[in-house]
Amino acid sequence: MAMPSHTLTVVQWHQQAHGNNMKIAIVNPVRAGGCGGLVKHLFEVVPRMASFHGCGQVDIITPTGAVEELRRLANNFFEVSKYDYYRGFQEIRKIIRQNHYDVALCTTARHVGYLDCPLVMMVRNIEPIQRPNYAMSIAWRCRLWMIRHEHAVACKAADHVLAVSNNMRNEVCREFKIKPNKVAVVYHGYTAESESKQVRPGLSRLEDLFLFSAGSIVPYRGFEDIIRALDHLRMRLGWAPIAVLAGVGGAIARPYEKSLSLLAKKMGVEDRLVWAGQLCREEMNWCYNNAALFIQTSRAESFGNVALEAMGHGCISISCNQPTMLEIYKDAAIFYPTGDSLALCKKIEEILAMPVEEKKILKDRAKKRSSHFSWGNTASQTFQLLEKVITAH
Repeated sequence: MAMPSHTLTVVQWHQQAHGNNMKIAIVNPVRAGGCGGLVKHLFEVVPRMASFHGCGQVDIITPTGAVEELRRLANNFFEVSKYDYYRGFQEIRKIIRQNHYDVALCTTARHVGYLDCPLVMMVRNIEPIQRPNYAMSIAWRCRLWMIRHEHAVACKAADHVLAVSNNMRNEVCREFKIKPNKVAVVYHGYTAESESKQVRPGLSRLEDLFLFSAGSIVPYRGFEDIIRALDHLRMRLGWAPIAVLAGVGGAIARPYEKSLSLLAKKMGVEDRLVWAGQLCREEMNWCYNNAALFIQTSRAESFGNVALEAMGHGCISISCNQPTMLEIYKDAAIFYPTGDSLALCKKIEEILAMPVEEKKILKDRAKKRSSHFSWGNTASQTFQLLEKVITAH
């Protein structure tokens, strides 16, 4: 079959090839450009759904300022005002009413109102749903309370909820008192081919032996486990490896960033930390491929895209035993009790001292586990859920 012409969107090309008629609205109630994970999800899932029998049109509705490349994914690309959120999503509802969609998929749990078609609500953020047991500022706690309220209203009002892990599904059902048959689980995917390019980051003090961790520098991230583990390593071994921490925070998370810096200084390991900031995809790939091991310390993971990327690159992982991480990694990681930095230190020692043959077994196990997650399955299961909701409606 010929490749799509540059004058056609991906969806239009599939329409010509399959000639089907189901109309789907992908609704981003908040700006899609602000979340790299969501943008990647749309790029992987929308073209695949458009190729399925029964799909004739996929439109994207998003606030202004979204990633420009999203335009080529959809039949129609609608931009609404960035203030539509504060106006109760009036513009989004108007577009849906005018275009007579069969179903709408909302990619972030926000109550967009009662639509003229069935609505599936995707839940991607577990932090405001679960009960936090980690320190945070008053501002961060208030933010979580507001988002939790929005999540609860959105999930209860939707015809169906799409959770990205079983742990997320369990939390939604328990905390929001939603019946399990209303919540489906669809995992994210992974494509190894797109992760092959790599570039060494231009970081000072980057040594040949280094530990790697990544994620937004926010209170649930748990980077303090790594800082304390470095102190334990220094005390037990007389030395500690470099730890590269990739990610950025924000103004509201500044107190947490400051607390990490103060803790590192107090422990005397600030010279063992490399704050890498925001790394590009090629730099992340290099770190996965060259790190002695990857450390996952997050207390609030709905799925764990970074963990999946680490597995896909065959990176040996140590993870806290947060429920989602146990679900996603299974036997492809070595676990430590969340918050127990001494236990983390011992696991690091154990891996660094492993013979090459044992390390290879762990690397192969990680790659094998990553192969269980495919974007093809994500798209197929999402599309089947949308069909199911239309039929029930």
